[in-house]
Amino acid sequence: PSQTFDELSQAEQSRCRIAPDGSLHVCNDAKYAEELAYLKAKVDAGSDIIITQMFFDCSTFAAFVQAARKIGISVPIIPGIMVLQSAAGFKKMTNFCNTRVPPTLAKQVDACGDNEQQIKQLGIELGVQMGKELIAQGVEGLHFYTLNLEKSTLAIIEKLGLTAKDRRKNKKVTYDKPIMTSTTWLGLAAVAAWAY
Repeated sequence: PSQTFDELSQAEQSRCRIAPDGSLHVCNDAKYAEELAYLKAKVDAGSDIIITQMFFDCSTFAAFVQAARKIGISVPIIPGIMVLQSAAGFKKMTNFCNTRVPPTLAKQVDACGDNEQQIKQLGIELGVQMGKELIAQGVEGLHFYTLNLEKSTLAIIEKLGLTAKDRRKNKKVTYDKPIMTSTTWLGLAAVAAWAY
């Protein structure tokens, strides 16, 4: 049965994606609990890390981590950050994955239009903002979906002061967790340059 946004629970509303055609895409509370139980079964079977799909709302990520911890999932949960590279690519990936996009971000992307430089700058600013929020939440690493376009990701890492050069120069590590990047949207992870 179809529901309106107002009929959803507060938790469902925080996970809800409203598609361009107005349709709602949400993992309802019962299904969410089922998915978490399935995730716990994977961890219990030997998984030692969780990397999330992309998201654009750090409070939704925090709620997910809290729900996972509540049912006994204790392995590191690494946030998946997709770096904006183009408006068309952003819309394609968020539609394909039914990713919730905060209305403010949707307006910012639309305002960039087809201006590639503006969207990349927005992507860097968003990546830095999310990185700071996630680090403040105490995440155990950052995972960037680079889509084979590393320059913006490197700019984010530099602005966060997380490059190996920053670490050598400052001798004081403010964030000592792994930074990972995907070499393709399929999610093949490789640990980024990290040595002192």
